[in-house]
Amino acid sequence: MTRHMKKKIPLKQKIYLPEHFKGNVAQSFQKESDQRILYWDFDKDLDEKIKMQIEILLNEIVRTIKNREDRRNRYLLPLKCLFCYAEKSGLKNIMKMEKNQEPEYYSMLKREYDNICPVLPESIICGVYGN
Repeated sequence: MTRHMKKKIPLKQKIYLPEHFKGNVAQSFQKESDQRILYWDFDKDLDEKIKMQIEILLNEIVRTIKNREDRRNRYLLPLKCLFCYAEKSGLKNIMKMEKNQEPEYYSMLKREYDNICPVLPESIICGVYGN
């Protein structure tokens, strides 16, 4: 008997983190003042691979990073910025981000969240994927 793995389909909807997650995880977003971090639009016209990668990272971050401030500043904000960068640049695969794209992304991150995100661009990917 052969078992077939069901192919994961990326989200194609807008999500609001306090409603998307349950229990303590959902409650941990109640005190969030920056609403931008709570809304994620997976209905955007982006390559399915990058949507899947961002969804996996988002779920992993929310599930594993317990410190709210750390989770927000070091992971969620940079990931949200990467999501926006992918939309603007046409990036299709996080793992194939070109060296010349990193400064563009970092510049966008700095412009959007200056003084909030003490993170290097590769930290978000390496931190979760373990590279």
